[in-house]
Amino acid sequence: MKLLVVEDDEKTMQLLKQGLREHGFVVDGCVNGVDGLEAARSQSYDLIILDVMLPEKDGWEVLSPEHRRLCPLRGEGGQGAGAMGSSRNR
Repeated sequence: MKLLVVEDDEKTMQLLKQGLREHGFVVDGCVNGVDGLEAARSQSYDLIILDVMLPEKDGWEVLSPEHRRLCPLRGEGGQGAGAMGSSRNR
């Protein structure tokens, strides 16, 4: 399974990538929403772990319906499903 982690905190990013790789996942990482969106458009991912509070383009903007049409996750019929959680209120 190929995953993308979009997280601006370097320590959190490294811990997520290390843990996921130890469990057999292929993991790419980006540190801001603009780069994350570009990676999602240029690669095919099974799952994207997306921080909400990102520089340049926040997670809510990246997750907008407009962008989801441009870079769907792998899944049946090219449609992906996603879930997002946050410890902060939106």
